[in-house]
Amino acid sequence: MKRSQRDKGITLLNSEGPVLTALKADTDEFVIYDTEDSIVDILDSERMLAFTRGELILHGPLGDYHYSSYPGSMKPDLKKLDEFIGVNTTDKIY
Repeated sequence: MKRSQRDKGITLLNSEGPVLTALKADTDEFVIYDTEDSIVDILDSERMLAFTRGELILHGPLGDYHYSSYPGSMKPDLKKLDEFIGVNTTDKIY
């Protein structure tokens, strides 16, 4: 993945650099990349939300990713994440 493309996405997990990054595709799907820029998975909005809520485990070439097992310090702001996914954040308290 080119750096310019990564800048249009969001870092889902960061530990001294991106561990998992999501890029929103034109088809309303999210391409998930690992530290080696390998594709871990391609998720629709529903599965992306399930993953970021700990209800879905991704299996990538570098291992498994269970989002809720990582500390909050490695994750983006929840409101920014929800907005990236397409969740309506109106009237929600974060």
